[in-house]
Amino acid sequence: GEPELGHQAGLGGGRVVAVHLHELQHVKAGDLLFQVDPQPYQLAVAQAEAAVSAARLQVEQLKAVLAQAEAQAALAEDDARYQEGELARKEALSGKGVAATSTVDEFRHTSQQAREKAEVARLTANTARAALGADPKAAPDDHPAIRAALAELDRARYNLSVTRVTAPADGLIYQASAFHEGVMLTAGQPVFALVESGDAWVEANFKDTQLVDLAQGQPAEIVFDAAPGKTFTKLAETGFEQRTLASYAVGQNCLFIRTESNLYRVQEPKCRH
Repeated sequence: GEPELGHQAGLGGGRVVAVHLHELQHVKAGDLLFQVDPQPYQLAVAQAEAAVSAARLQVEQLKAVLAQAEAQAALAEDDARYQEGELARKEALSGKGVAATSTVDEFRHTSQQAREKAEVARLTANTARAALGADPKAAPDDHPAIRAALAELDRARYNLSVTRVTAPADGLIYQASAFHEGVMLTAGQPVFALVESGDAWVEANFKDTQLVDLAQGQPAEIVFDAAPGKTFTKLAETGFEQRTLASYAVGQNCLFIRTESNLYRVQEPKCRH
């Protein structure tokens, strides 16, 4: 039987600081295989946490600036309206000959200045609102800057978590004799193989002319060099499906028969090996 063989790789690069495996060791899914130096990744997490705190502080400061600008704009608008009312009252008195023209001109100038100040305050509030870049009433962590910082923190925490490499399935460690502490890894670099001990598939090599007498329902006798003198019988249940090597794909619970030019597959239930 030929089990599934997968090459194990460290998802994050770095120096290997601990190895918990040896050649031909049986492991269970979830067992710790090795540890990449976590310190650079811990520092990255700390840096990302600081960036989140800084983003939150910046957003709070922008909200405070906006609140102050809006309050000043409201006061300036109230003052402008008051001065406009005073001007209207003086103009009415001037029309009755009660107020001097010079007094009206003075009130007109004061009213115009108040209106200009109100406009400046309104523009300042709009600038503060644009700098905030979000609804001031929204939750702080909904701000785009904080969301971006939180995403970087999640990325840093994930990178730290994958410095601990665990077995993805039950199996046997293979090609690990040269793997040891101190090895420098790059991200995704294969370092050894894990031969899974679950479902297996069998591959047999025949010539095309030898397939003439093979038919659906015939038993298949399987012999392994590792078990001399033992024969395992398997029934070919659903016939043959011809595939070219270009479209070959390994599947579980299948008997593959390779020929000189083609690949034939026999579907079967769980293989005994």
